[in-house]
Amino acid sequence: MSSTNHQKPGRATGTAVPHRSSLPDSARSLILNLLRWQCATANRRSSQWADEITRERRSLAQRVGQRPALHGLMGQLMADFYGDARMRASQEANLPLSSFPPHCPYTVQTLLDAPLP
Repeated sequence: MSSTNHQKPGRATGTAVPHRSSLPDSARSLILNLLRWQCATANRRSSQWADEITRERRSLAQRVGQRPALHGLMGQLMADFYGDARMRASQEANLPLSSFPPHCPYTVQTLLDAPLP
């Protein structure tokens, strides 16, 4: 009965979630967090938030490292999800959409390991 419960895949259960089903959620969340981080003022950036970004990056990097074929999938997911993440970041930050780059500014590699500004 609870096997159909899909609350935030990958968050609480870690590796129990299949790679392909949790990869889109993780990629979307990481892109959104990075966009929000970039527009946030320094006093709004918390160590907890930075830790969440680091955890998301490690999780994605581990999955991509274990299954290199996912590297190409990550690039496609980033392209697919960026527009939605950009719109959501704009709404959450209460900034105009034009405050964010029109196209995803991240490569798979920078998404996974670039230092936070």
